[in-house]
Amino acid sequence: QAADPLAHHRQVLGKRRLEDILADLLALPAEEKARDDARTRALEQLRALLLLRPEEAARIPALLRTQGLSPQAASSMLGALSAASTPESLRALVQATGDTALTSDVRMDAVSALGMADNPIREGVDTLRQLSRTDDPKLRGTATLALGNAALQLSDTAGRDAEALVQELKGDYRAARDAEQRALLLRSLGNTRSPGVLDTLTEALRSDSAR
Repeated sequence: QAADPLAHHRQVLGKRRLEDILADLLALPAEEKARDDARTRALEQLRALLLLRPEEAARIPALLRTQGLSPQAASSMLGALSAASTPESLRALVQATGDTALTSDVRMDAVSALGMADNPIREGVDTLRQLSRTDDPKLRGTATLALGNAALQLSDTAGRDAEALVQELKGDYRAARDAEQRALLLRSLGNTRSPGVLDTLTEALRSDSAR
């Protein structure tokens, strides 16, 4: 008989519910190591919950607005969505990136988490693309870097989509009008880890040394 692929997640979660995990995150210890341990435990339990009951992800964007939820606690929730990487979890991240009721830092965290997800969905990549053109410089920078990460994640499952995204970033680099934007796009291209960006990176190094 084949082993249950979700057995480990059932063991990690036990009888805990989303409400129990949220309560833990609202009562994080003050001491740094204890706080980090509690955050890690909550992230692992929440990831297990999201893999066992993917529909629970839809509740998280509203919970991120909970009074008294610290940025560190929100980060654990966003990290769990990214680690679960189900379509439902990624749609919840998309929703969080656009929620103007959240602080800029939490939204940037959601953008980064979306870029790091194992199984990118088109809606997530489209959201990162839109945010890479927003007026908010912090969100724009985070989304641009996240697009490079998304291309790396896509390379495992959707090589053609990954290559198209790499080409798009290379085009954006060539069209960039200032040094700051070019530097940001070079970092994003580096995040893709694609052999196809070596020519652009080499060219950038050459032009830098010629100045």
